[in-house]
Amino acid sequence: MPDIFIRKVPDKTLNKLDQKVAELNRVNHTKLSRNDYIKMILADNADHELENYERTKFDLALEALNRNDEIKIELLKRVIYCLADGETTEALNFIDNLPGLRQK
Repeated sequence: MPDIFIRKVPDKTLNKLDQKVAELNRVNHTKLSRNDYIKMILADNADHELENYERTKFDLALEALNRNDEIKIELLKRVIYCLADGETTEALNFIDNLPGLRQK
């Protein structure tokens, strides 16, 4: 496992890290070091970023599906209006444009 060296960390930051480590050790009856705690923070951050990336990909796919459904609904409305007005040819043209219903 590669090493990481961090230089010029302010004393105030190190003191806060040490306080958090001490609190975790007190509450959980553990013996974490500052190094262990920093590794936990890094791992948690990497996992969190991956979750955000996966969630973003899912959200984008869901938006694309919703847009596709909205297009289908609008075309179906037009088909119904055309059929109600007796415009069968126009209705068939709209049906040809429905995604997933085109004949190959």
